[in-house]
Amino acid sequence: MLPMKRMVAMLFASVATCGVMGHPRTVAPDSLSHRAQRDAQFASHVTEVVTSRRYVFRPVVMQNAALGATRDTYAYNFFFSVDGSVATMHLPFEFVNMVIYTEQFDAPVDDYSAMLVDEAYWRILFTLESGSSRWAVEIVVPLDTGEVQMAVVTADGTMRYIGSLEELR
Repeated sequence: MLPMKRMVAMLFASVATCGVMGHPRTVAPDSLSHRAQRDAQFASHVTEVVTSRRYVFRPVVMQNAALGATRDTYAYNFFFSVDGSVATMHLPFEFVNMVIYTEQFDAPVDDYSAMLVDEAYWRILFTLESGSSRWAVEIVVPLDTGEVQMAVVTADGTMRYIGSLEELR
């Protein structure tokens, strides 16, 4: 068995040799065109989902804007959906005193707007009213990464989420 230092030295030597003596690395033109096609298909899919007004946002990270620390949500059952003119909220919220609770309700969507900004991302804005509470929602959906950001503003503060958007089925 070789000592660890010698194995590491051999590994780095082989990497250096490949870099010096190896063939130049090139990307085939077909590969670039396939990548461009995949990117265009993804952007088209994102646009279809957003403009359908039938989608589900699934958070993986949440953050109370006042506290600053992020938390993983760890639960697939947390979601926020829009189905035409109705939104369903089932999201974790965190107050400043670190009490976490789940907000659950269905509410009509008011003042819905979806704008394509700089051909790079969709910005969706609308408000909800549930009981005596009013909620402002902003969803930012990039056309290239799929990392969706959502902010929910209430009288008690702002919650931010990072997650993904998918078609409502």
